[in-house]
Amino acid sequence: MSNEEKNLSSNSQNQLQLDPKQQSSENFSPKDEIKLNSETGLGFTKRDSNVKQQEELGKLSFEVIQNDGTEKNMKLLIDLKNIIAKQLPKMPKEYIVRLVLDRRHESMIIIDKFKNKVLGGICYRPNKSQRFIEIAFLAISSLEQVKGYGTRLMNKLKDHCKNDYDYFLTYADNNAIGYFKKQGFNKALKMPKDQWKDYIKEYDGGTLMEASLNSKIDYSNLSNIIQEQKETLKNITKKFLNIKRKHSFKEVEEAFKMNNIVLTENKKNNNNNNVPEINITKEIFESIPGMLEAGWTFEDYKKQLDQEKEGQNFLTQCRKIIKKLLDEKASWPFRQPVNSAEIPDYYKKIKSPMDLSTLSSRLESGYLKTKASFVEELNKIFSNAKEYNKPGSFYYKSANQLEALIKDDIENLKNE
Repeated sequence: MSNEEKNLSSNSQNQLQLDPKQQSSENFSPKDEIKLNSETGLGFTKRDSNVKQQEELGKLSFEVIQNDGTEKNMKLLIDLKNIIAKQLPKMPKEYIVRLVLDRRHESMIIIDKFKNKVLGGICYRPNKSQRFIEIAFLAISSLEQVKGYGTRLMNKLKDHCKNDYDYFLTYADNNAIGYFKKQGFNKALKMPKDQWKDYIKEYDGGTLMEASLNSKIDYSNLSNIIQEQKETLKNITKKFLNIKRKHSFKEVEEAFKMNNIVLTENKKNNNNNNVPEINITKEIFESIPGMLEAGWTFEDYKKQLDQEKEGQNFLTQCRKIIKKLLDEKASWPFRQPVNSAEIPDYYKKIKSPMDLSTLSSRLESGYLKTKASFVEELNKIFSNAKEYNKPGSFYYKSANQLEALIKDDIENLKNE
């Protein structure tokens, strides 16, 4: 056990003897609430980790290019220009071309290596003397949106720029403000005005937003770091909040009685170990130090419990289906992505590849939230096998065998 864990466990032993109202800081007020950047949110980690896994599997690459006169970069920049023009139809095409091909600008692009196709990118202008990046355009192909590419792209750009620049600046229209907030941008600027004034073009109707960079943060692995921190905190919390190991029900009951709060057992949901489950009432919830100060309400707590219960049921069912397939010997060709080195023409014929490993990753990252989305991705494994291979072949027969194996499970799968 680390020193931090020991300290937390030690503090938990004494906490039962204290008045909960005395636990919170004397100087703290809801008005002083510290709002964390959106990078710390659960949605962020899910969006980023899903694309990160594709990158690690070699499906995606992120490249920084500019108009250096080479044919390769010119083709890539034209592809990016076309995506931007399609996503911003009201923006004059001449203006887009001028900025994307401006040799003072750079672009970070996402390339699907299997399809040899640009999926999107960020066009920006570095201002090294003032230590900030001005983001001109950010666009993802319409067929690839809501998959986390924009989040991953921004993280990769932050990692690329963090040692030479302190800020990102951009003028966001009303439709883009929500996206930039999720990426840690804020309307309240910390950057001194004389550092950016007259160095960035102002746009009528746009909102100037800023994101600060920290050279010590590993943005490319930020989703993993946040997830590890959450797991560590959850494990530490379990150690000193586990009633069975740390405190008996009577001890907890006595501690709350000191504050005139009565605990009742939920005997209906009691477990086999005879550890009483406490009915968490609004009074109990609000007596826990830090809850109200952090902006949590009892209604939020109840809503989250319901969502977790529903989500867990759906997630568990999908996990069982994947495990059932993995346990079947005939599934071995479909457990990992097809190796393009061994089968060079596979990704030329199959435009939407899928395998059990990728399916599981998408499920765990929260990308597949409904029965329809899960079944659609799952069916790609079977349809791809039958499209690429001839009827009567081992792979064709295996796909049919696995499809039949889980037919009843799919029919009985309950939506979230």
